[in-house]
Parts: sequence; structure tokens; C-alpha cells
Amino acid sequence: MATRTTQRFVTFKHPFALEMVDGLIPAGVYLIETDEESIDAASRLAWRKVATTIHIRANGLVQVVPITSAQLDELLLRDEHRTAGG
Repeated sequence: MATRTTQRFVTFKHPFALEMVDGLIPAGVYLIETDEESIDAASRLAWRKVATTIHIRANGLVQVVPITSAQLDELLLRDEHRTAGG
């Protein structure tokens, strides 16, 4: 089974919180990595997410924190809603 890792950056305009991190995380640009594995499919190549992480820099250290796609989507939606004045 093949695996791959994709990377993207997301921007938070406001501080946010995650369960596994003490205190608020400052606004900024964060690296998101998603690990996927191939699925055996007869007609096409398909990928299944197996892990997603967010890289958080604090005090000169990088903490790699697991996060679900649903959690990330919710955080980004809340951030956008706050920016829109809601």
C-alpha cells in the first residue's frame, strides 16, 4: 500500500484553541500535513486520509498536533465568521 503526505498552509486571523494545546494559539499561518494511503480500487487510484496534523510554533519549538478534518474546518469557519463581524 502506497502512502503520501500533502502539505498546505492555512491562515487564522484570530487566536484559536485546540483541546491538546494549553491556552490560546495566536493568529497566524500554520502548516497542515495530511497523510493518506492508497486504496485498492479496480478502476482508479483512490486515497484515504489516515492522519492530519497542524504545526504550532511557540517559544522556538514546533508542536505537531493531531487534528481531524472536521475540527480544522470548524476552526476555519469560526475564524472567518469572526472576521465577517459575526
